Amino acid sequence: MKHITAIDPDLRKSGVCRINENGKILVLESLEITKIILHISEYPDDEYVIEDVNKIKAMYSRGVKTNNTRIAQNVGMCKAIGTMIIELVTNITRRKPTLAPVGLGKQVKQNADLFKELTGYMKQTNEDKRDAWAIANWYLKTQLK
Repeated sequence: MKHITAIDPDLRKSGVCRINENGKILVLESLEITKIILHISEYPDDEYVIEDVNKIKAMYSRGVKTNNTRIAQNVGMCKAIGTMIIELVTNITRRKPTLAPVGLGKQVKQNADLFKELTGYMKQTNEDKRDAWAIANWYLKTQLK
C-alpha cells in the first residue's frame, strides 16, 4: 500500500504528516511551501489528503468593532495556500488529492497530551502538525477501509 501524506494548509508553515498503512508516523513537520514542493516531488506515489479550507464559510461584519478583518485575512491566506497546494499535488503527482473535511482533529489539535496518548509520538508537536495527523488518520480509517 502507498503511504499517506496529509497537509494542514497554513501560509507560513503547513502541518505535514506522512503515515504508513498501519498509521505509524513517518514524517511530522511544519514545512514552508518550498519544502512542501520537495516533499511532494520526493513522494509522488503517496496518497495526498489536504484539509479543504475552501469550505470555511465567508465572514461578514455585523457592524460591531471586532477583529473580524484580521480573522478574514488569515482565512483568506489559508484558502490561497490550500488552493496552491492542491494544484502542486495535482501537477506533480498527476492525481488530485483527497479533500478532507475541516475541523477533523479539534480535540487532538488542542491537546498535545491526548495526541501523545493516541499516537505514541513523543517529540514536540504544534497544532498544525497534530491537525495534519488527524487528517491522515481520518483518511486511513474512513477512505481506505
